[in-house]
Amino acid sequence: MSYTPDSSFLSRPIGTAAQWAAAIRPHNPADADALAAAYFRNGDMAGINADLALAQAAHETAWFSSDRWTRQHNPCGLGITAPDTPGVDFRSVERGVLAHLLHLCCYVYAADPPALEPFAALDPRHTFHDARPRVCDLVRPDRRWADPGDGYAAAIVRIANDTAALVITPEGDSTMTAYPTAADLGFPVRIHLAADTGPRRALADIAWFIVHDTEGNPAGDEAILTSANPPVESAHALILPDGETVFMVPLEETAWTPGNDPVAVCSVNVELSGFAADGYTDAQYTSLARFFRWCVSRGMTDVPAVYAARTGDPGIIGHQDVPNPYHKGAWGGAAGHTDPGAHFDWHRLVAAIADAATAPPAVPPTPLAFYVGNNPYGAVPVRPPFWNRWHYLDDLGLALPTMGYPIEPERTGANGRRIQRFERGWYATQPAADPWDVVALPPAEYPAA
Repeated sequence: MSYTPDSSFLSRPIGTAAQWAAAIRPHNPADADALAAAYFRNGDMAGINADLALAQAAHETAWFSSDRWTRQHNPCGLGITAPDTPGVDFRSVERGVLAHLLHLCCYVYAADPPALEPFAALDPRHTFHDARPRVCDLVRPDRRWADPGDGYAAAIVRIANDTAALVITPEGDSTMTAYPTAADLGFPVRIHLAADTGPRRALADIAWFIVHDTEGNPAGDEAILTSANPPVESAHALILPDGETVFMVPLEETAWTPGNDPVAVCSVNVELSGFAADGYTDAQYTSLARFFRWCVSRGMTDVPAVYAARTGDPGIIGHQDVPNPYHKGAWGGAAGHTDPGAHFDWHRLVAAIADAATAPPAVPPTPLAFYVGNNPYGAVPVRPPFWNRWHYLDDLGLALPTMGYPIEPERTGANGRRIQRFERGWYATQPAADPWDVVALPPAEYPAA
């Protein structure tokens, strides 16, 4: 099988993330693995063919080596509406890839896939397509994808076919951007990517795990930490008083919260929603401890589970322990922060981390708590839709990043549809919606508790 100009952006890819990483690596070794993983993971979530989207981006950015990519992480010229318009700076691989896929959705769907709706603001031209008819899902109509478009489809097809034909040893998915799940932390987890982050780094180079508090209310904390409007204070995660975690910056990227850039590049930063004067909840201590353990499992191996205070040694510290970069002997970063304050119990956190290493989280960590679709693996000759969808993604290494484990049994929802709750949201049967007859429900359609 190979691609032609009549191939659809809504088809399944025939290449693999490993092949694309190998093809990109000679041109951009720093981003090759992350790019391939992000396009395949998010492309599956969007229903967009990752081969064709990557081929389009490779054509637009000279295999991710042009300034448009290396300076702006802009894979397809988004925001360039005139010769003297520089376009959007997406600041990271993940945001650039999501924005590209969202823009393709404007052409191939009448409405966004529900799984991508939380990220719609990343595409600066999305609002121009509010009342969009589907233009076309084929590569062929050159001028509908680019202007001038002569040869555009042929270039995409050639790149996609050449890459899918690469013969390499399959690689693991260790470079895939990972998100924590409720199974990891024992509390609900939501993904809401922050707008402003810093450079990528190796997880093995992280020296500090920094605890902050927001000095604000949960209702507004998330909006502040994910906003693109200055002043920006991005963090890797926000933990709400009930233990729910909002994951905002991949561990492989820098969050700017410390107010000291060299420290930021070498640290994981977690905000506790609330006020230092009020103290912190049991759920926040437990969720924070399990998040620390999850970071270690992902590669943050050089941060010991000890409170390092102001020694400069690797370990766990507070924002109050970050050196002020402009005033020697001062602390709290550039703004002199004093959080998480005197009410934070460091001994309790360290003890909770030790407990988290052995104690099971509140949510069962395996899918066997509720079978996918209520059916044991291999127990029925005809696989039900939830089983088909989850195990297809699992074969690609994508089931956990996109759906997570099932956490409630399958049941009947509105209009007789079968529904099942997974860690990343509710899914419902919808005949002919996709090859597995299963779609993600938008939050507005989640069943009442």
